[in-house]
Parts: sequence; C-alpha cells; structure tokens
Amino acid sequence: MHNLQSISLREAVLSTKRAKIYTVAIEPFEIKKSEVQKMQVGDLIELGTQRPQIYIYRNGIVVGQAKLGLDENQEAIMINAKERIVNQGKPKAKYMILEGRIAILKKGDFVVGKITKLPSGSVENIMLFANDKLLALAKILRDKNGYYYRIEEML
Repeated sequence: MHNLQSISLREAVLSTKRAKIYTVAIEPFEIKKSEVQKMQVGDLIELGTQRPQIYIYRNGIVVGQAKLGLDENQEAIMINAKERIVNQGKPKAKYMILEGRIAILKKGDFVVGKITKLPSGSVENIMLFANDKLLALAKILRDKNGYYYRIEEML
C-alpha cells in the first residue's frame, strides 16, 4: 500500500498543465474504453515490442524526447531532442488515450544532452492517466515478447 498523501501530491503535480512545468511521460497510446473499465491489479497492458519512447510535455503538448536509463544506480533521463508536436490526433471511437506519467522536470533541466536524475521509485510508480484522470499506478515490465505496464494499484 502506498502513502496516500504522497500519491495525492504526485497526482496534483503530474496532472497539471501549467506553462512552467515539464512532465516526463511514456508515449501515450490508444486503449479500448472497455479494457480501462475492467482494469484490475495485476493486469498487464501490452506496450509493444520496442522500448517505449519517453516524451517531455508542457501544457499538454510534446516539446521534447528523452531516453530513460541509470546514472550511478539511480533512474535518470537524458534529453535527446527539443521538438514541438502539436497535433497528436484524437483517439478512435470506443478508445481513449492512456498516458504513463513519470515525473516533473525543472525548466533548467530541459537542455539537450543533459542527464537528469529522477526521484527514486518514479519508474516503479508510473501514474496512468486517461482523460486527465488518474486511474492506476503501474510499473514497466519486459519479457521476450515485449514491454508491458503491470497494474500495481487502482486509484
């Protein structure tokens, strides 16, 4: 069981779309609304065979890309590119966009080539949002078939 105050604070910060806050997130994808309604602890959500992209958002718009890794045994990201992707499209009927938000990034850390350490546990407590509503906490797993979110806790 996670600390509810900590979860509420992270949710408040990661759900905001203020101009000065950069959000580190896993590339969003479409998921059937019926699958979201049936989601339970322990479920696996397939992300594909390729390592998921990490994006940097500001005001709900992609403004950069990053790579996830370790720096001195702590989770970190390296900013790969600054780019603005405005039109991400709308989901098909009966689908919604699922976003995995990891952490926030200070404006000064949003520099191409810079390595920034993430708060401990960020990748093990990914907040899954749909329609800007927090649904669950998840972690990323990998096996021979690809990458998955495993639902750790429903909120």
